[in-house]
This record gives sequence, C-alpha cells and structure tokens, in this order.
Amino acid sequence: ICEEKTLSIIIPAYNAGKYLGKCLESCCRQDIPSGKYEIIIVNDGSTDDTGTIAEKWASEHVNIRVITQENKGLSMARNAGIEAATGKYIMFIDSDDHIAENSLSTLVDRCCKDNLDMLRFCAANVSDDTTDRRFSYTDGQIYAGKELLKERFQVCAPFAIYRKSFLDSNSLRFFPGIYHEDNLFTPQAYYLAEKAASTDDVIYMVRQTPGSITRTPKVKRGYDLIGIAGMLTGWAEENVEPQYRPFIYKQAADCLNGCFKLIGELPDTEADELSNTLNKNGKIVETFLRSSALTHRIEGFLIKIFPKRMKGVYDLLNWLRR
Repeated sequence: ICEEKTLSIIIPAYNAGKYLGKCLESCCRQDIPSGKYEIIIVNDGSTDDTGTIAEKWASEHVNIRVITQENKGLSMARNAGIEAATGKYIMFIDSDDHIAENSLSTLVDRCCKDNLDMLRFCAANVSDDTTDRRFSYTDGQIYAGKELLKERFQVCAPFAIYRKSFLDSNSLRFFPGIYHEDNLFTPQAYYLAEKAASTDDVIYMVRQTPGSITRTPKVKRGYDLIGIAGMLTGWAEENVEPQYRPFIYKQAADCLNGCFKLIGELPDTEADELSNTLNKNGKIVETFLRSSALTHRIEGFLIKIFPKRMKGVYDLLNWLRR
C-alpha cells in the first residue's frame, strides 16, 4: 500500500556476535520485497565479531547497511539509525532479540492504510524452545495515543512501529547516556501520537538473557531512573494537558519504584548512597501523590508521613500486594 520504501528496521549492536545472525535472519525472512524495506545495523563500537558479521550480511543483502561508530550507548545508536533511515516507518529491534517470520506486511499495510503515527504489537519471551506471550491487545480501533496512556501499556520502545515523520516533527529521540531510556521515550511518543492502533499479533521475540544491562544491579541504573522520573514530571508540567498528567506521573512513579527495587539488590554502600539521594529529593512525594494509580497515591501518603522510610514503605506495599 505504501509507496517507495516502507520500513526501516534499526538494529543497534554492541558485542552482539552471538545473537546478531539470528536477529538478521528473522528480519530477512519476511513477506515484503527487499526493495520495500531496509535493515540498518548500527555497530556501536563492538570489540567482538559483530562488525564482521554485520558486513557479511550487508554484502549478501542489498537492503542491509551498516553504520559503524565509537561506542556511544543504545540511545545514540538508535538515534543514528533514525537519522539514517529512509523508510516511511521505523522499527527498533535489539540485536539479541528477533521478530516473527512473515510478519511485516500486515504491520506496514495497516500503518499505511490508516496513516498511523504508531502501531503497537505484542511480544513474547523466548528461552531455549519455550515461547511465552507477555501480554495481549484488542485489535481494531484507532485512538489518539494519549488515550492509551490510561491503560497499562508497555514501555519497551521496540514493541511498536513509528512513522518517521512523526518522530521528526516532534523531535522524538532517545536521551543519550542513560539506562532505561524507553521509560522516557515511550510515554512521550504515546502522548504525542495523533493516530495510534494495536494488533494482538505476537511480532517481537525477547530473548531472556540474565546478564543483560537492565537485569544487572548497577547503581547508575538507579540514578538514571531518578533522572527520568524528574524529566517526565517536568515535561508533563510544561507540555501535557492537565487531564493526562496523572498518567505521566504514574510512569514517573513507576521509575522511582524501580529505583527502590534496585536498592534491595545493590551492595550496602551503593544502596545507602542511592537511598540518601532519594531522601533528599523533595519531588518524590508529589510525584506519587499526583499519579493516576491509587497504590502510588497511598505510597506517597505514607512516604509523606515517614519521609526517611521510603524503601520501607515500598517494601511494605509490595508485601501487601502478594
């Protein structure tokens, strides 16, 4: 349905030699002509055989190209891919994940037919020979993306396809140098999308790798989550209509709870350091109290009463939810 090049698949790759071939194979086993889509591998300063594998695939497939850069992190690798992309729509795939075979034509046809800003799809966890669906959507209706903020949505940016001109016109890019960059990008994308839709098809396969960055306790992750919470609340106050702000505050509060969870996984010295930072943050109570989620507002009320027991409040509420 779309004219010319329909889709750009952006694959950031850092020391991804073990899984990159599987990822690329899934991208090539598709039901749209190779001339209709491109695969952009961003080799982000890899020190293993990632570059060799990427160049080999590019030499064998006319629609694959490689961008090589110094290591700048996932955000900057994705941003480099966006800048280089020539497709009408953009899809992100992490190099250790893959997508379902013969799944792209349905996605791009839907996007082009309805001129969507974004189309979200379902994902599954993959481990050895086991595939477990992570969530479901209701097919069909087109929404303003901000309406979808009212439900529990997936913050993982690769779980959707985006119109490039939508990203460009709203200056939507990934914030550099941080972990959990999707927690900032995705709520903003949802709010700004004028036409968004969902499909219940399982498209994206998430490889379960215990040693991945977002599963490894690192104190920087905690500081980044605090920073993202602050950026989300500041952005909401300046740019979001009042009736939608509580849903952005909810995402910010989720980030802070992610930080509380991390404290329980860090060595004592780093955990104390992160706790002290949280205790000095005067915006935390306000963020929880303004969230759309009742549990967050209860958490905020308890933190207001026991300001030096933030982690204890989080642990108590988690225990009560069991």
